[in-house]
Amino acid sequence: MKKRLGLFIVMLLAFACKKELVDKVVLPDAQQDIPLVVEGGVTTGSDEQYIFLSKPSFSAQGDVTPVNDAVVTINNVPLQLTSVPGVYSAVLLDNNMFGKAYHLKISCNGKSFEAVDTLKKNVTPKNSELNLRSNIEDGKITLSIPKHIFNGNMASQFLYRLPGGKAWSPGRFDQSQDFRYMHTYATPYALSPVLEQRTDYVCAPTDSVTVYQFSISQSYERYLYSLFQETDWKSLFSSNPGVIKGNVSGSALGFFHCSDVSQRSLTVAELIR
Repeated sequence: MKKRLGLFIVMLLAFACKKELVDKVVLPDAQQDIPLVVEGGVTTGSDEQYIFLSKPSFSAQGDVTPVNDAVVTINNVPLQLTSVPGVYSAVLLDNNMFGKAYHLKISCNGKSFEAVDTLKKNVTPKNSELNLRSNIEDGKITLSIPKHIFNGNMASQFLYRLPGGKAWSPGRFDQSQDFRYMHTYATPYALSPVLEQRTDYVCAPTDSVTVYQFSISQSYERYLYSLFQETDWKSLFSSNPGVIKGNVSGSALGFFHCSDVSQRSLTVAELIR
């Protein structure tokens, strides 16, 4: 009995050490005022860069409120409010400074907020590293794409655009995209394996697939890893629900991130080869 108890304590300690990989989870205060939520960042996929600022809603029926009166800069380049409420944009010609930091500054309602992220260059994985599965029947291919891949060589975000799917657009914050993720970390709960999440698509072998890949900095990967522990990976071993703190200073939420964007088009048959 003592041996079993000792083994259980060792396993709990190992699990506790693993939790140090993620960013700090801050328990929310019921009276806490969240002044700002920041979305967007810098990408190499477009000279035009976009930031979306809003005030959150804490009710199921409420909508977020766009912030239209902020002063926003990235590396001292001013962003202007677009025709879309809360969305600011500017042309940033130096959007491919790999290994360099980009600095976001926001001034709003007498408060200042800052965030920094580093642009990391993409490394295209082999198709075999994407953990795709396929089944061929009656001339059709059922393509199974995982939402999460663990123990990857590089942290990345992916978007598979199949026939009829939405193209990626950095300035669209009003539509959801079915992003997939490659993590350099292992699964979060050694004592409770994460159930694999997959989506199946029925395609013809000659159907075209555009695979977008977005690089992720080390700090953004930790943020996403923490976020998924509160959403996709909830289990018996999860921590109490909390607010995931991003890289924006003050009490603002969200994450200002930088991504190298690459894309390649190939047929479904070539993708699974």
